[in-house]
Amino acid sequence: MPQEALYCAECGARAADFTVAQSDFSPSHLNSGVTSTSQPFATVPLEEAGPALSSPSPDEAKRKAGRRGVVLVVIVALAVLLVGVTLETVFLGSGAGTPAVNSLSNPMTGRQLYSAYATNQTQAVAAYTNRTLYIQDTLDNGVGHDFDTGQYYSSVDSGTVVLLWSATAPVDQLYAGATVLARCSVEGLQVSNGVGAALYLQGCDLISVQPQTATTSTVSVSTANL
Repeated sequence: MPQEALYCAECGARAADFTVAQSDFSPSHLNSGVTSTSQPFATVPLEEAGPALSSPSPDEAKRKAGRRGVVLVVIVALAVLLVGVTLETVFLGSGAGTPAVNSLSNPMTGRQLYSAYATNQTQAVAAYTNRTLYIQDTLDNGVGHDFDTGQYYSSVDSGTVVLLWSATAPVDQLYAGATVLARCSVEGLQVSNGVGAALYLQGCDLISVQPQTATTSTVSVSTANL
């Protein structure tokens, strides 16, 4: 019926005898599947939703700052250690990354090292193989070049100990009779056909070279027959 009608045009009943139920739902609610029988959404009071987040106490903040400080110190220490090892490896060669079994002021000779393997190979392997050491000895024949591997090598103690030089070693300073001081990594004994066993030291970095001491001889000339 029209909103202003007082009577129904079909049956003649008064409009005041009827009431129209009002709905609070808009067409958008109906389109989204919400019906008049759906339960309304409940709102949880703020105090029932849980305790509110609070700022950390000063003591807790200090503890967190202390932990962060410790972690930072550890990171810095590891970084310094890594840089030190890297610099030592760059300047002293591949064998410098591990501590040496002896000191720079107390190097071994080739004969001492080879004798250790000849006396007790098991003990020598445990003490020297894959370890870094300082060696000082006189070169037999200067320096040789292995064209298959591209490596430069020298021998001491009549060829029983072979020094394989690192790529950064100044091999132009090596000659027969020169006394060299080097830092090497012991590879171990190797047997060559027709040559016998030789002790190989690899990645040798040349530290110093002492030239061969010149020898002089005095010749006496008799003038009796002149």
